[in-house]
Amino acid sequence: PNPPPLDFERLAQIAAQVDVPLILHGASGISREDIQQAIRMGIAKLNINTEVRTAFLKAIASWGVRIGPEPDLRKKGQDLLDLMQEAIAAAQDVVEQT
Repeated sequence: PNPPPLDFERLAQIAAQVDVPLILHGASGISREDIQQAIRMGIAKLNINTEVRTAFLKAIASWGVRIGPEPDLRKKGQDLLDLMQEAIAAAQDVVEQT
């Protein structure tokens, strides 16, 4: 499902009235351009769980094929952390281009 469009006029009004960092909850699916605009308007934190979870699950699936049917997950902790790098890099890319 497509997220509702961001109300930039309302965001500007809120940012003008408060002196706290703003958080955008439910940013999953919002376009890169809209996220960047929201950051320029005062959004300091984004919650983008769907994209991160999707990238992580894809990485887990490919990792599972490589490790075989009986992995010792205690020895694979760092491998799991390494798999998140793609998702983290994608999220950072959106923010850093602002």
